[in-house]
Amino acid sequence: MSTSNCNTPPTAIMVAISLVRSSNESLRNLPRHLSSPTAVFTGATQGIGLATLRQLAIHTVTPTCYIVGRSEARVQEIIGELKELNARGTYVCVKGEVALLERVDECCGKIKGMLGEGKGLDLLYMSQGYLSFGGRNASLFRYFIQPLIYFFEIPFADVGDRQLFHATSARYPPLSFSSKPEAQGAPLPQAVPVAEGIDGKKGSGAYLATKDSDVAPSGTGKLMTDYRERGVPEKVWKHTLETFEKVRGG
Repeated sequence: MSTSNCNTPPTAIMVAISLVRSSNESLRNLPRHLSSPTAVFTGATQGIGLATLRQLAIHTVTPTCYIVGRSEARVQEIIGELKELNARGTYVCVKGEVALLERVDECCGKIKGMLGEGKGLDLLYMSQGYLSFGGRNASLFRYFIQPLIYFFEIPFADVGDRQLFHATSARYPPLSFSSKPEAQGAPLPQAVPVAEGIDGKKGSGAYLATKDSDVAPSGTGKLMTDYRERGVPEKVWKHTLETFEKVRGG
């Protein structure tokens, strides 16, 4: 008679970079929302966001990318680089910033106007951030930068490849999807399963991906479950909306 320990963590599923690249390379042969996506990038003038934007340009056919940035000169510089990587893509500078709520509304208005009536996005990639290293916000550094620090150990192009994989692979499907398998993303690499979401259920729409394209340990899912049982999401959402109203003078 065999016994099992319910506390034993699940086997890690580390996706090799070769499989990640193969998945990304397949995007060109998939339906339009993957082969020629319409995307918005914020925080992509440097770092992880820029690495991901570059790989999107490389691995897709005719992408349309709206790039939000405070410095128009910097965004135009990036657009020049993207055109060298993929001349068939359309790259649009959206001058603005997302550090202030009212500026976010302005950016959204600009992008909606550029998209045109009835058109939507296939990908929204947000990697902007703010770090404070002193005073009462010192803890922000520990909790915000720790998950990212691992990416500094990885070649820049590999970081972008993994981020694109996280955004487009069927390993991380949305909570709701059509009956067509391709709507879930690029087909799963061999022996790579659908990822477990933060609620502990496979394919549930929200994931905490690691540097190896695994997902965070199941204990994280238990923590999230505890939060939901105590009504934390509703409290946070209510507080967020109230704060928005105060900021906007409502």
